[in-house]
Amino acid sequence: MKVEQQLRSLPKMRFLPRKVKDVLALSSRIFERQEVPEPSSSACYLLADVMGHKTVTTMNMQTIMTQKHLEQFWDFCRKRLKREPVQYIIGEWDFCDITLKMKPPVLIPRRETEELVNLVEEELNTRFPNGATVLDVGCGSGAISLALAKHRPNDRIMAVDMSLDACCLTRENAKMLNLADRVAIHHLEVEAGTIGIGGCDKFDMIISNPPYIRNDNMQQLAPEVAWYEDHHALCGGMSGMETIRKVLLFSCSALNINGSLWLEVALDQPHVLQRYVARFLPMLRFVGTYTDFSNRLRFCKLKKL
Repeated sequence: MKVEQQLRSLPKMRFLPRKVKDVLALSSRIFERQEVPEPSSSACYLLADVMGHKTVTTMNMQTIMTQKHLEQFWDFCRKRLKREPVQYIIGEWDFCDITLKMKPPVLIPRRETEELVNLVEEELNTRFPNGATVLDVGCGSGAISLALAKHRPNDRIMAVDMSLDACCLTRENAKMLNLADRVAIHHLEVEAGTIGIGGCDKFDMIISNPPYIRNDNMQQLAPEVAWYEDHHALCGGMSGMETIRKVLLFSCSALNINGSLWLEVALDQPHVLQRYVARFLPMLRFVGTYTDFSNRLRFCKLKKL
């Protein structure tokens, strides 16, 4: 019998385990047999959510689950076996020190991007302690702009995305976090010549985690990404640089003098980006590349001359 068929009948099985410890062990084994990535942590996140906890570490492993909780949990497991991301199943995810609503197909914020926020905050705190004008290009769920808004109350922050789904989710998250009056959200795609975003022509800082995966690499994505997340937020065209070039050209006119542009890019793109800027965009200076928590070159900083 296929695992999908087994799970469909699990809530009806007389000898289905009911103790938290046993349910967790069984679901982890099923995920592992079916080669679901991170089987143990997937089971832990799903079970904790069903039981009203952030993590299983705050739960009593001897607790006997109710029938309602069991049915909801195994329903979550069916979705995970179909490779639906945990973040979409439970409907939320922590980023920096905020909790964001998650809805498909809006891109799920990655842990690496938290490193970008830390780098950006460090510069803002040093150069603009009393506030800055900041633009988040490709805001997705609002992770970057809302994390900054919480930590930097004097900044004027704007967020844009070409996806209406993303803009709507950012608005939901802003309202949920009581930051709706702190971030102005606009549905648009920036490119050279885009002006007057939210009544602001120039910015002290622009931040973007743009689509940067090459067309020929899209087919190598894990099912969690390929089947559920917005391809427009992932694919950067033939070279992976199409959207990055648009952001660079836009930044040439949209940044204040000495303003900074921060980009999260693919591991093989920093040197390509540096050569492109040196050859075609004399009004920008490539400052440097910074590593993520795995010591991989991931973030690029540029400055407007």
